[in-house]
Amino acid sequence: MWDSQQQGSYSLLWNAVRLYSDKGYAPDRRLDINAWINLGDPKGIEQQQNQHLMTNKIISTELPKGNEKMIGTKFVGSITRVNMWNRMLDFETEIPSIVQRCQGSPDLYEGLSLRFANYDRLQGKVERVAKSTCGRIDLLSPTCHSSGDENKNLKDHQCRSKIPSNMNDYFKEELVEVEGCPMEPINVQTPLKELNISWKEPKFYETSSRVQIAKIEQNLKPGQVFTWGQYSAIYLALDNQSSPLATCQFKINVVREFCPDTEIPVNGVQRCEQWGPGLRYKACSVHCQNGYGFSRPPAAFYSCGEDGRWRPNEGKQRPFRYPQCTRQSPAEHLARIQLSYPQLALCNPAGKSTVTEKIIERINQINNKWHICANNEESSDCSGVQVQINCQDIFAASRLKRQSTLQQFDVIIDVPIREIQRMDPVEIIRDEAMAHGLFSLEQVIPNGRPDIGAFRVENAFRCPIGYLLNNGSCVPCAPGTFYFVPTSECKLCPIGQYQPEEAQNQCIECPTDSPMTVGMGSIKQNECRIRCLPGHHLNISTGQCEPCSYGFFQPDSGAFDCIPCGIGKTTLERTAINEDQCRDECPDGQ
Repeated sequence: MWDSQQQGSYSLLWNAVRLYSDKGYAPDRRLDINAWINLGDPKGIEQQQNQHLMTNKIISTELPKGNEKMIGTKFVGSITRVNMWNRMLDFETEIPSIVQRCQGSPDLYEGLSLRFANYDRLQGKVERVAKSTCGRIDLLSPTCHSSGDENKNLKDHQCRSKIPSNMNDYFKEELVEVEGCPMEPINVQTPLKELNISWKEPKFYETSSRVQIAKIEQNLKPGQVFTWGQYSAIYLALDNQSSPLATCQFKINVVREFCPDTEIPVNGVQRCEQWGPGLRYKACSVHCQNGYGFSRPPAAFYSCGEDGRWRPNEGKQRPFRYPQCTRQSPAEHLARIQLSYPQLALCNPAGKSTVTEKIIERINQINNKWHICANNEESSDCSGVQVQINCQDIFAASRLKRQSTLQQFDVIIDVPIREIQRMDPVEIIRDEAMAHGLFSLEQVIPNGRPDIGAFRVENAFRCPIGYLLNNGSCVPCAPGTFYFVPTSECKLCPIGQYQPEEAQNQCIECPTDSPMTVGMGSIKQNECRIRCLPGHHLNISTGQCEPCSYGFFQPDSGAFDCIPCGIGKTTLERTAINEDQCRDECPDGQ
């Protein structure tokens, strides 16, 4: 939700729970546009302005060849309803009403700008379900209760009963009742790699003489050995024909640590809210204090859910680490000039050097007259001017003889200018170029007349190598990152490297005797670790390699964890290196 009238306040809600809120997004602004509504991801960049996937239920969209870089941005899943209002919905009354049921929720017509209708244009791998199944009552799913509260209903998928021949009787009474089916996940936090976990098993009762429970089947049993991971426990009540009468399903989460406290970035601020069952889950956002900024943009919010892990965690860091705040500095203010000489025939190093020299002479002339340049108190010359020349054959597609080809010079000039001026340096340059032929070189270079129609001059800003431009300020690449020149961005140090300094253009290799790091973005040399052999893993606490132990395997070297074989499986060796070495455990007494 976004309210421009309330200081640009905005918030993210999930199932009527406010996960995140803040202020400052486009305050006192209005959306006054005409737009297509597109559900899913466009098939191609060139189609973004005319393609709109209109569908009731979207499975996925397909990317064409050549747009592989868009992989990961596509939408995968289902959509049942999309609405938009031109007002803030009431958090206490209206929000709960629209999320209470997938279908059948009341329509809020006041201020409704977008209805879920007319989505009839499909492209890509999209399936449309004409009659939505979301929220539909499953005739195999009557109400079932947990012990101690007969009025507390479980979710539809947690209790299923066989449909009787008389449908009227179906709605009058329940055939099988489930007691003690956990409504929330069973969460276990342990530093142990293996742990016996027990729980109170659910009970099934017949409530009608028309059915009889013959047996109960289950996939997990109390007292079994579990390792870190997420498990789904299922209990199934069957009749004498092995037809299902009712089910109980719940999750078991075994974690090494659950939503550990995160380290607040130096010179940063963290805001967190709790959500979920028992308010055990967390959602946090981070901001930098005044005068500091992020060299890598943070996520809108970071969440920790039922598996106890913080996401997103791009560098797979352990412990999880936020992007770091670094001190900003003012960016260099420039006048950026774009010129084109369409008939020059000097496309060689000597010709480029001559054009560059003459252009800088003209910049110095205008500076002597108007004093527009920065950092030239001790000299009349304008220091720091950068000239980039790109010459190309303007008749390359049709030329027959090389000597008849004309060259076009495209020139970009960056001129550092003063911040405080009675007259705008950009306007001074524009006037001198248009009215007085500032960049006309025809007196010294053949065909040195610029194309006035291609002339442009505008304000720009520049940062040194190792810094990113952010709203007129320069932010150095934070420790743990390096400046990647081809894309002008700060990237995380790869695995096996670290960087303790700011504004660096490369990371430092770890020593040969400890060539590994837990994840990307390492800052200090003490984060470098030894490389363990396959069948082993590194204990981060002790810094030593340890065997995977029975029931685990690891095919790769340099691993920090081993892979569990799964419930009911083990290995004959403590240093197994592949899944083929996992085998079924012998039953008790065998």
